[in-house]
Amino acid sequence: MPHHDDTERLLSEAKTSLQSGNIPKAIELFEAVLKIDERLVEAHEGLAASLYMQKAYPEAITHFQRVSVLDPRKAAALINVGAIYNRMGEHQKAVDILRKGLSRDKKSAEGYYNLGIAHKGLRQWSLAVSAYREATKIEPNMAEAYQNLANVYVEMGNYTLAVANFEKALEIRPDFERAKRGLAKVQEVSAQAKKISNPFGRLVGDGPKVQLSAKKLEREMTNEEQFRDRMALHGIASDILIEAMQWLDLLKERLDPDLATLHRTITDDDPAPFVLNKTQVALQQSIALNLALRKNLKRKLLELRAHEELILTSTMLPPSG
Repeated sequence: MPHHDDTERLLSEAKTSLQSGNIPKAIELFEAVLKIDERLVEAHEGLAASLYMQKAYPEAITHFQRVSVLDPRKAAALINVGAIYNRMGEHQKAVDILRKGLSRDKKSAEGYYNLGIAHKGLRQWSLAVSAYREATKIEPNMAEAYQNLANVYVEMGNYTLAVANFEKALEIRPDFERAKRGLAKVQEVSAQAKKISNPFGRLVGDGPKVQLSAKKLEREMTNEEQFRDRMALHGIASDILIEAMQWLDLLKERLDPDLATLHRTITDDDPAPFVLNKTQVALQQSIALNLALRKNLKRKLLELRAHEELILTSTMLPPSG
């Protein structure tokens, strides 16, 4: 029977091979470790990483999922599965597994980053914006998230926010070539759009200029005010989407199952008192969490309404300063 020392030695050699780039040897050694101890999480993680580097994506997914079963606390395993599904172009599968991973670790910047990639792949622009913005909240120096967020804004035709996010990526990483190219391209497109558009909507010709007879009660917002408004609005909308998704996850993954469990317990011929009590406690906790999430969502919706009222009021007044 193999000794514990043999397992440790093989595992160490496998990690060294992986770090040195000898992937076939690493795979061979990790597989040897798992023949000795099939439940060794480190070996599954190393084998999954090695298989991913060999582009053996389905096999890598299998071992990351095994990690998740052996140690449910490891949300990173599910997030890695989501990243692989993105690489395979299976973006809906990526969304589903990443949401599960994020329910275990709500502070995973990598999880939200990969969720942004998945929503972008599905052309769900607003959801992609929300995911990337959440990644940057958790990890403010994630230049890749700002760069990808800028690309989403390009797809949405919002060149102002695209430029702002490309510039933020370059502020963090001045040598970020993809961000440099993206910024140059969007600035060129934006300049061309300004040349062919007429911001005042006037007819061009030799005839007399038509004067508006009605006096405007409202003033137009300045470019700076519009930019600040859009940034604030996107922030509030992102928070609303996140709160709504968390509430939906609770309803599907906790409240509905708890109600079903309580129903089964009550309909038993002779339910054990401790089982009934445990079921009731679980349901009460789910209901309390449901009320808290509902309250958070309602508060964010009120914040959106207050923002709208503020903008409508401010445009009725002359610009300050």
